[in-house]
Amino acid sequence: MKKRGFTSQNAIYSLAIVIVLLLSGCESFIDPRFLTNIATKPISNITIESALSGGTIRTSVNTGGTIKNRAEVTITGRGVCWSTSPNPTIKDNHTSDGAGVGNFISNITGLEPNLRYYVRAYAINENGILYGDEVAFSTYVPEISTVSIPAGTFVMGSPNTEPNRNNDETQHTVTLNAFKLSKYEITNQQFALFLNTNNVKGNGKFSTGLYPEQVLILAETRIGLTFNTTTGWEPVKGFENHPVINVTWYGADEFARYAGGRLPTEAEWEYACRAGSSTPFSTGNCLSDTDASYDWALPYGSCSNQNTTSPTGTSQVGSFPANAWGLYDMHGNVWEWCGDWYDMYTTTAQTNPTGPALGSMKVTRGGSWYINSLYSRSAMRRSHFPDSYHSTRGFRVAYNN
Repeated sequence: MKKRGFTSQNAIYSLAIVIVLLLSGCESFIDPRFLTNIATKPISNITIESALSGGTIRTSVNTGGTIKNRAEVTITGRGVCWSTSPNPTIKDNHTSDGAGVGNFISNITGLEPNLRYYVRAYAINENGILYGDEVAFSTYVPEISTVSIPAGTFVMGSPNTEPNRNNDETQHTVTLNAFKLSKYEITNQQFALFLNTNNVKGNGKFSTGLYPEQVLILAETRIGLTFNTTTGWEPVKGFENHPVINVTWYGADEFARYAGGRLPTEAEWEYACRAGSSTPFSTGNCLSDTDASYDWALPYGSCSNQNTTSPTGTSQVGSFPANAWGLYDMHGNVWEWCGDWYDMYTTTAQTNPTGPALGSMKVTRGGSWYINSLYSRSAMRRSHFPDSYHSTRGFRVAYNN
């Protein structure tokens, strides 16, 4: 009969426990006999200030890398922890998201721009603390110059006497709070940084963004962005500081939120474009070839241009004079997405209007390099499906004051 005793298997197991105790300390020691595994959820909804993560805890044995308990061990605490250094612990920033097994969502807040963060989910049971796999993300955001737009009241829309006006430009009084607006249209270079930071591939989809099933942008090889499987998204050479094009409303909204802002409302856009004016353009009754990029062969009304050769693409942002409030390219260059769903105006006075709650098409404003000047009027409105894109369509970002 073999004598039962301290086998080599027992020795290895005991040695493992001793090593873990020495390395981890009592607070974070996990007895392998009561092992609990936890999976950290991918990072989503990233902005320069916040993000979402979480974890998954399960009681059944599963080799897929999610929580497993070999015994009924109560989970008394859970959440995520994060730091700008690898392997964060609950001694760093962390959330507390209840107790028990299953899925949980964590709001990561207090982030700062242009940093790389490391996140791990954690679970606490009677044996200590266990951390999940590490997930990293960045809050790298292009520098965006802004202009402070003062609070005020203006008449939105166009008078019946304005040439070439449309019937959706009914005049009405609008009062707005102060806000900030990007001085220039968002450029190819800025949008490429956003896409590459968030690992958006050639299909243009941001899998952990607000609209994971929507295409944000389509590659364009002449004046836009191209996608390289090795280096990611890149501006066409020489067009780095031209406005981004072929961007959908979803792409514009994702970028704006990521940058800590939002798309301007239609009312904010027109107010900023007018910059105190009440004429068809902020430049007066005419928009010349030296004022903006549009189809110069087709000036407005009885106006005339010295240069009547039509542009063949976008102009570098800031190539034409700013309006009275210091904003560039509010007329022409590219149509700009607004936050509003499109609908007919109300005739009553409005305060900080944001448009209808629902709709099928989103508003664009400002005209473009490809079309004649009447479309660049301050009151001119167009609408497009939010998943549509074009080489004449871009955007700029607004911020609450």
